[in-house]
Amino acid sequence: MASLSVISWNIEHFSAGGGIDDRTRPARQRRVQRVADLLKQETPDVFGIREVEGKAVFERFTRDLPD
Repeated sequence: MASLSVISWNIEHFSAGGGIDDRTRPARQRRVQRVADLLKQETPDVFGIREVEGKAVFERFTRDLPD
């Protein structure tokens, strides 16, 4: 019997940019990297990240998780 692993994560205001306050940009970029690293470690068959803001996070995930 085959199994299916799924990760679904609701991350409020998940943005790779700095938003209004550019002082937060490095912390937000590290947050994106931590999530990508976790997904690589867990290797789910399917994952969903909700409340992503902007295309920067999507582009980062498609670059870091091409498969």
